[in-house]
Amino acid sequence: MVRIGVRVPLRELKRLLVEIPENFSLDVLLEPKDYSLESIPHTLEQLDEIAEMGTEVVSLSIEDWRRHDPSICENVIFLAESMDVEYIVFKLRDPVEAPPPLLDFLVGSSVKLSLVPPRTADIIDFKKFLSRLEYRQFVTIAYDIFERYTGQTKDLVEEISNISGLLSIVYLAGMDKARRRICLSSKGIIDVWEVISNLVALREDVLLVLNYGIDRASLMRDYNMIKQIYTSIVEKL
Repeated sequence: MVRIGVRVPLRELKRLLVEIPENFSLDVLLEPKDYSLESIPHTLEQLDEIAEMGTEVVSLSIEDWRRHDPSICENVIFLAESMDVEYIVFKLRDPVEAPPPLLDFLVGSSVKLSLVPPRTADIIDFKKFLSRLEYRQFVTIAYDIFERYTGQTKDLVEEISNISGLLSIVYLAGMDKARRRICLSSKGIIDVWEVISNLVALREDVLLVLNYGIDRASLMRDYNMIKQIYTSIVEKL
């Protein structure tokens, strides 16, 4: 199954919501202030308003984790569980960096931690890192097709999918290094075709989150293109 979503910073959510088609899920990007104790009620109120409009919030993303504070972990998981989201997405800064102590708090929770490999990560080293995680049954992996792994998707997916206990793979796509939107054409289409094909063959749940400047026409064009790719792949399996 392939689901399609879009990443939106919480601070811009209300402004951009009119541009997001109803058939999209949301990956909401949080800043540190959004999950501080004093901000929890306001953050939850904003997320609740979105949910009441019928839009699915599938994940909360954290890009700037400076403090490995258990209370902050509890705040983030509280937000995730309150909104019934599936994933907390966290980008590692180096291949051997320990993730925030969220894993300890996920025991008994329905939320999973989705780790984004750093750009410099060697595939084999990253696989070893994942294998050492104590609670890896609560971990998924997120890839950025336009960052590190373009052209290496097949090897990466095959290596990581062999780790015992690792759950389904989440897939992210988006901007290039210069923050320019990547159009799903030419080389981009080949990359998207490759990764969806590999993940579908492995019976993985694919969540493809578009991460670029939002406008309704572009989102619908890319949505229809991805659905066509997925249908073609499934028909050939």
